Amino acid sequence: MEVIRRSFIARTELRGGVKIAHFNARTVYFGLDNEYDHTTVWTKTSMYIQGQRMELQVWTPNFNPNEDNPIVPVWIVIPELSWHFYYMEVLSVLLSPIGKVLHLDLASMQKTRGSVAKAKMQVNLTQFRPHHVWLGFDEDQDVNGDRQWLEVVYEDLPTYCSHCKYLGHEEYSCPVREREEEDKK
Repeated sequence: MEVIRRSFIARTELRGGVKIAHFNARTVYFGLDNEYDHTTVWTKTSMYIQGQRMELQVWTPNFNPNEDNPIVPVWIVIPELSWHFYYMEVLSVLLSPIGKVLHLDLASMQKTRGSVAKAKMQVNLTQFRPHHVWLGFDEDQDVNGDRQWLEVVYEDLPTYCSHCKYLGHEEYSCPVREREEEDKK
């Protein structure tokens, strides 16, 4: 446990404190003291400790240590978005139908790439993921007609199996489901 504690703190460069508790062979709980550390840790999907990959998942009220959490950090790209919209406050509202914006990439924050905006977001893999978001006012306020649908692209979206509740494959190729079907024969 002490190895996990030292490695975790060294790799995350926390600003506040952390509580670490062992639950079982698959699960270790990390309690972070502040929102900055939570966002910093949550944007990482995994880390290696003594050569072993440790998956990082955000805790939810429905957390089950025997299942993978379907809420994962994913990069979202918005092609051809005008760079005057490249603000966390604007993109958080614009992308709210997809999930929670965690942070913008450096080029979007510094407005050094005008062709696309890029945001790291919490995305629930069990929910519908729109491929367009609405930019504009509601019908009564849009006197200039400057509203439009914007394409959103999900980068490296992981797969999630709704049958066994694990990341890495979809239900049609689930080894647990295949075993269960084979056992029925």
